[in-house]
Amino acid sequence: IKVSKGKIIQPKEIDLEGLTFKEWIIKNPDILTYFTPSFLSQVKPREQRYFNPEWNLYELLLDKNEDFVIFEDIKKENSQFQNDIRQYNILQKNLDNVFNIIEPSKNNKNVFGLELRNIILLSAMEVEVHWQKLLKNNGYEKIKLTTNDYVKLQEFINFNFNFKLNYHPDFGTITPFIGWNAEKPTNSLEWYETYNKIKHDRGTNLNMASLQQAITSVSAVLTLLYIRYGQKNINEKLQTNIFSTTNSYEFRVSKHKLSSLEGLEKENTYIKYFQKI
Repeated sequence: IKVSKGKIIQPKEIDLEGLTFKEWIIKNPDILTYFTPSFLSQVKPREQRYFNPEWNLYELLLDKNEDFVIFEDIKKENSQFQNDIRQYNILQKNLDNVFNIIEPSKNNKNVFGLELRNIILLSAMEVEVHWQKLLKNNGYEKIKLTTNDYVKLQEFINFNFNFKLNYHPDFGTITPFIGWNAEKPTNSLEWYETYNKIKHDRGTNLNMASLQQAITSVSAVLTLLYIRYGQKNINEKLQTNIFSTTNSYEFRVSKHKLSSLEGLEKENTYIKYFQKI
């Protein structure tokens, strides 16, 4: 993929002349330059990467499951990774403490209060941190980001994680990113719109800080952690998890599949997007 004047371009927008992407690469060796970054020195030769400087191309490794993947170990001693886990554990603990006072039942979904407001505020801020990391760490150069930028991630990343409360399954399914769209990048996320309203006018909009929005906003943070680091890696590090997801470990967070190169194996990988080589 490439970024041109803030617009994200997909490889599928290249004129493939009616060929599959694999066939097009083979037919046009002069257009693409083969290279192996230093961090891929141990990768098998068949796992080829192509780079065209004129296109400002960021990441193009094809396998039978994903269209762009980066080979990189998660350094679990990394302070950023650890801080992300710690912050989520704090959020989850605060929400769990609320459950000791307010039963998370369908009848209580609209209960509101200051502590719920605080959980929503902190959760939405964490989501923004992860959105920014996904864009900026991977070559998106715009300085001041808004939901108009964040929603571009949705073109490539599958945000469709569904959750239930482990000890309160009757509360129902929680889908934090359902309906998110570029036409209304803020308002199409009810919990995020709530965050903006209660941040700027607590007095008037406190009734929007409901139990439903607090639970959904915390699950949104967990969604971003799963996307950035992988479901298994996160679950191994959580002190406890008040959520369970119907999405299996094999759930693909990449929304596009371009073609297939047989025999590629992913070892010690996690998925990142807009990765600048």
